[in-house]
Amino acid sequence: MTPELTPKRIVIVRFSSLGDILLTTPLVRALKQRFPQCQLDYVTGSRYQELLTANPYIDNLISLQNGAGIPETRKLAARLSTQGNDALIDVHGSLRSLIFRSRSRVPLVLTFKKLRVHRGILIVLKRNIYPDDRSMALRMLDAGRSLGISDDGGGLDFPVDQAVEQRVKRLIDAEIPGNRGGLIGLAPGARHFTKRWLTDRWSELARILVEKHHAAIVVLGGEDDHELGAKVANDLGDRARNYAGRLTLAESAAVLSHCRALITNDTGVLHMAAARQIPVVAIFGPTVRAFGFYPFRVPNRIVERSLYCRPCTTKGSARCPLGHFRCMKEIAPADVLFAYEDLMSSQPKSQ
Repeated sequence: MTPELTPKRIVIVRFSSLGDILLTTPLVRALKQRFPQCQLDYVTGSRYQELLTANPYIDNLISLQNGAGIPETRKLAARLSTQGNDALIDVHGSLRSLIFRSRSRVPLVLTFKKLRVHRGILIVLKRNIYPDDRSMALRMLDAGRSLGISDDGGGLDFPVDQAVEQRVKRLIDAEIPGNRGGLIGLAPGARHFTKRWLTDRWSELARILVEKHHAAIVVLGGEDDHELGAKVANDLGDRARNYAGRLTLAESAAVLSHCRALITNDTGVLHMAAARQIPVVAIFGPTVRAFGFYPFRVPNRIVERSLYCRPCTTKGSARCPLGHFRCMKEIAPADVLFAYEDLMSSQPKSQ
């Protein structure tokens, strides 16, 4: 298929996870802009389908159940192979997506370059041979370049149904009293330990933000972050609320739209804030910007330490490989506060 031909049906495959799926949304938008009459299907894991439910550029959202194995993946691919797809774009690049696309019987299969060798050399040898420092969103968008799509210069997409927006507004009105012009989101969790800044420093930062900037704090995250969120929020009384584990993905996104900024570890909530056009302060420990997972096209600051041992992983791990955990321990609340204040000082003043 060439750019001169118009596909009638395209399927995109990305099973997980939160941030990675949101980083595919510029590709989704570019395809729909290039082929407005094309049916655009998206296959993802059922756990994450809420990220795409209200996306106006997707015509058909297809979910693979959580915990589904290879047989279920093959069955879904075989079913879709009967629906006349003209092109399949695999932006996952895993064994599961390889099996899926091999069973889909689609005339044109496109993939994106994961740059595994570049990543491995950076982690092991600490040599950066990446050709550029572009976001993963643009690397994924490259997968569709042969279809004639282009980058429109926009950011990530995470639209939310109006009913969700209204429900969240009522929640915030009821639970966070007073002037909320200084509402700040905190995301202290992460799937893996080494991506988490120290809990006591999150608590100290939250206290300073409340006392110095008269902020109100909302803690965001998943069910596994609820206890951590409680440690951060509980000493601040009615100036903080722990929403980690209490909200759906869409509700969390709606909460972020009420925040003037998000302060976060290198985790999926970072990309959720970017998709809602909220300024981000991101704390990077074992990971680095070169991997492509920094805040995409929103005002941001990255807080990190230049150390001989960074990066040591792309996804985080259960413990520091060298035992010292300097990448996080050497970041003080004052460092993150400075980054936040610098970011806010660069933003237009609200009328």
